[in-house]
Amino acid sequence: MIILGQVVSGAEAVEIGPVNRAVPADRLVDKVEAVCRQIVSLPSKTVAMAKAGLNGAPDLRGYAKAIEHGEDIAIANAEANKSNPACLEFHKAIAEHGAKAALKMVRSQGPWKG
Repeated sequence: MIILGQVVSGAEAVEIGPVNRAVPADRLVDKVEAVCRQIVSLPSKTVAMAKAGLNGAPDLRGYAKAIEHGEDIAIANAEANKSNPACLEFHKAIAEHGAKAALKMVRSQGPWKG
């Protein structure tokens, strides 16, 4: 996906492996609420320990640096994929506001629609 600059659907992401499930948009709220009910039913210390482990491990591995590096790669990838129709809005934002600002816009607005 990264090398080819491909955008994949939720179902494709499940098949490839970076996510464990995809839910249709019209069932998303119900699914999120069900997962939240499941988490809330667990002992709070269990959830706290799991959360500490999940949050701590990436930090020990330099997660913040990895995110920063990923941003740089995303900017470079977008620059290299100017011919990709799905990236046109992003390139317009880069031209108008700069690469870092365009990336912040992507984060706040979600993926660009091509």
